[in-house]
Amino acid sequence: MSDDVGSYVDAPVPGCDADFDKAAWQLEAQKYGVIGLLNLREAMLPIPKPPEVAHFKFLICPSSVADLPGPDRDSYEQRDARDARRLGAENADRKGKGKGKGK
Repeated sequence: MSDDVGSYVDAPVPGCDADFDKAAWQLEAQKYGVIGLLNLREAMLPIPKPPEVAHFKFLICPSSVADLPGPDRDSYEQRDARDARRLGAENADRKGKGKGKGK
């Protein structure tokens, strides 16, 4: 992704007047804030899967632009090298050492 993603996110849209209030709750005007919607969603949990997708496994991976490597974060190459070290031969004897199996 580009470094200037933030400028697109915060840029005003011509002809669109946004007056977003995260705590809004106006039933007549149908204006609902994030806080109220999240409270409603929490009250609905657990939300059962429809029968058509009951056999699917959902993978939830919250991610954002902040997760991408930046100047103060490791690059992809550094992450790959670190992962390779963790999975390397010197650590192979650690596999299967779960709870109660000793050290």
